Amino acid sequence: MCGIFGITIQKDSDLKKSLIQKKINDLFKLSKSRGKEAGGIAIHSKKTIHVYKEPISPSKIIKQKEYKKLIKKALSDPPIAIIGHSRLVTDGIESSNENNQPVIKSGIVGAHNGIITNTKDLFKKFSIKREYDVDTEIILGLIKKFSEKENSLVRAIQKTFYNIKGSASLALLFKDSPYLILATNTGSLYVSINKRECFFIFASEKNILKKLGCNIKDISQVK
Repeated sequence: MCGIFGITIQKDSDLKKSLIQKKINDLFKLSKSRGKEAGGIAIHSKKTIHVYKEPISPSKIIKQKEYKKLIKKALSDPPIAIIGHSRLVTDGIESSNENNQPVIKSGIVGAHNGIITNTKDLFKKFSIKREYDVDTEIILGLIKKFSEKENSLVRAIQKTFYNIKGSASLALLFKDSPYLILATNTGSLYVSINKRECFFIFASEKNILKKLGCNIKDISQVK
């Protein structure tokens, strides 16, 4: 069990930067109940995705200078999308930072909660080069491969879920596309949209969003 979370801020949001940073930090701290062996974030600003991850607990990550610098820079130029991950290690040791999340492959950055049980078979079947030990890599590899054939991210993700065996809740950012995509085959993903203040938040548990202060009426499950 891992925790994935994130937030998007529109350009015309009237939320104060200090409040946004607090929400991001609180998402990290609240999500560590689902995994605290490693953590990381990815920030999509304009056409660039910045990734910062460490094999340390989320409560320590938010105190790191590089993390603070990255958040401050991103908040100065919205719109932005941020995805984060608190990791309980199941596949791929956390001391090798490439196994920690968000995972980067083929222009896709993804945070994954779950475990894929047919990873080796999929790498072989679809001739995808394996670079890491973490099972999340095959998900990103399949999405990239299928999107090139289908010319549709939605269809590519559908085909990926059709082929994997196991559980997956995903938050995905794309280097060449201005999208944040959420998908799940377990329902372990909840969202809250605040249209008035122009932001969108998601987390692995409904209770995390409630503790964050989201209105219960604004919280819905990604099914």
